[in-house]
This record gives sequence, structure tokens and C-alpha cells, in this order.
Amino acid sequence: PQVGQSRNGRAVLWAGLQLGAASGSIGLNLYLREINGKDGWAEGTTTDDRHKHINTVRFGAQIPATVAFYGFWAASVLDARQTWRMEQKPTLTVVPFSLPSSAAPTQAHSGESPSLPPARGLALHAEF
Repeated sequence: PQVGQSRNGRAVLWAGLQLGAASGSIGLNLYLREINGKDGWAEGTTTDDRHKHINTVRFGAQIPATVAFYGFWAASVLDARQTWRMEQKPTLTVVPFSLPSSAAPTQAHSGESPSLPPARGLALHAEF
């Protein structure tokens, strides 16, 4: 969103943060896939030690990196939204209008004129 607002510095900052967090999350996920069922652990490493290491990496780094990616993404959207809202000025325009007599409703009651005079009024147009 920042590029569309010509805020290239912010765009590079948010994209870099998101890219770093996403790369970390994906890299750690691939690492966990690689070591999860592997028999290449150091001699004397117990199954319990393996599970502790895997859980430490998963919950201590991989999941936080994923949360950071989504956090940076949400923050960039909120930053762009706030800037957009500050640039938008609410406006209210009053526009006089009149309908030609041919567009005005007709009355078919006996004894009354077959058409009404042109309708006149004000139209309100608001932008937020």
C-alpha cells in the first residue's frame, strides 16, 4: 500500500521486515522437517533430547518468526490506512436540483391538474 501512496522508504522498510521474518520462518520450518525424523543426531542423544531441541526451535524461533511476519504485514496495512485517512478530507456538498415537469409524478384524480410543477430541492453528497 505504501508504494501506491508514493512512500517508497516505508514500503522498503515494511517489505524488508516481512521478507526477513518470512525467510526465517520458512528456513526454520525446512530445518525442522530435515531433523525431525533423522538418525544423524550425535551419539548419546536421547529421544527426549531431540524432542526438546525440536520444540525449542519450533516454539522459540519458528513460530515467533511466523507471528512476526503477520504482525509486520498487519502493521504495514494499518500504517497505510492511517496515512490514507489523514490525507482524505471529509466533504459535504449541497447541490440544488430540479426535475423537469415531465419527470415529476402525475396525478390522475378527477378535478386536479394532470401534472405537478417541476420538483425542486437540495441533494447532499458526502465523501469520507
